[in-house]
Amino acid sequence: MKEPEPEADPDCRACQHLFVTYEAAWPNGCRAFALKSRAWPAVLVRQSLGHPCRAFEHRQQGGQAGSQGRGSGGTGP
Repeated sequence: MKEPEPEADPDCRACQHLFVTYEAAWPNGCRAFALKSRAWPAVLVRQSLGHPCRAFEHRQQGGQAGSQGRGSGGTGP
């Protein structure tokens, strides 16, 4: 009997928890797991926990500028 295929790792580039650290040694970060990694965080999660990342959430498309803490988003004083 054939073993079932393991679940594929989610694409970190489409996840809202991914961020760029701007550290050459650890360029990829995951806010959900509070980690920085040279590889995609989902790869590190699978190696550490033995299953695909369960914190994956699709990045929202569009939205209002500054909605994620970037820029002022207002008119200011």
